[in-house]
Amino acid sequence: MVGNRKRTLNLGLGLYFAGILLGAVVAFLAVWGDLEASLFDTLFKAEQPLASLSCPVLMTLDEDVTIEAAFTNRGERDENLLVRARVSQGFASLIREERQTFSLPPGGSDTAVFQVTADDAAWDRVVLARVTTTRNAPYRRLVGSSCGVLLVPVRGVTGQQIWLSLISLSLILTILGGYLWQNGRSRPFPIHVQKIWRLMLAFAGLVGAAMLASLLQQWLLGGALLLILFLLIISATDSFSEASIG
Repeated sequence: MVGNRKRTLNLGLGLYFAGILLGAVVAFLAVWGDLEASLFDTLFKAEQPLASLSCPVLMTLDEDVTIEAAFTNRGERDENLLVRARVSQGFASLIREERQTFSLPPGGSDTAVFQVTADDAAWDRVVLARVTTTRNAPYRRLVGSSCGVLLVPVRGVTGQQIWLSLISLSLILTILGGYLWQNGRSRPFPIHVQKIWRLMLAFAGLVGAAMLASLLQQWLLGGALLLILFLLIISATDSFSEASIG
């Protein structure tokens, strides 16, 4: 009975950390693409970020994906926009530029859509893109942001399918592992078990926050959260070793 209980606890802990590790990898992939893109075509760095820029995290070899940016005229006069997308072409130093123009009445909205393919990936690894435009209100300024789409060297599936599968698997492993670990403990939890459980919840929260930050193009925040997670796991190693024994 005791042996079965310990095996269940260790299995739960193993599944939990497999889920946490997978979630951290998912967040890192999003951070990695945008980090590389932040160093791309810096001559066109803008005064204000383009918060509406949206890029997929992953794409595959036989897939075309779109980079999108939404614009809304919040002023009181018509606004004419020239939106530029500068995209890598096999190398970071080779760049193609696409342009789209919009005329937005007050309160009007529109979306710029640019298509990229696997051939655009710099070093066959990541598509780098920077989208910019000049806005008038409240004063004339350059608005823009960059993003990166990682190329997965497989065919027959989409990057979105891979991405959602990784997130789903991470959630399943983390929740199942946490459930097995805490459900196999006697109630009420001893003090040291309460500490471990709080740490496990903190790890899961940090991974979730890192994934959310990276998906919102906040790669710097996402990277900082992953670093905190890494340092916290290292500092808690002894506590988890004791928990697996006891």
